[in-house]
Amino acid sequence: MAIDWDKVLLAPVVAVFGEPVIYLPMGGSSYQMNMVYDEANKDMTLADGMGVNTSKPIVSGRLLLFQNAPMQGDQVKIVRTGETFVVKDVDTDGHGSVKLELNFVSAS
Repeated sequence: MAIDWDKVLLAPVVAVFGEPVIYLPMGGSSYQMNMVYDEANKDMTLADGMGVNTSKPIVSGRLLLFQNAPMQGDQVKIVRTGETFVVKDVDTDGHGSVKLELNFVSAS
């Protein structure tokens, strides 16, 4: 028996931890959906050996909510913060989940 990952896992996780985002595809109209936003802190070492901590923002959620497949260059606006990001990388897991790595563009 196949597991319905969207029904069993993804939809409940997004229902609890998701928040409204506006998705702005490069070649289409914007639309709103819920995704899980995380600033994902990351430790890095600079060339001179100095350590720094920076953020690596991501959103993740249900692939079936996208009107078209998400692509690098699309944008995501986090409604709560007013921040807009460009999609740097798209990772899917084969079970209906998608993670978008983001780069900061602007804040309103």
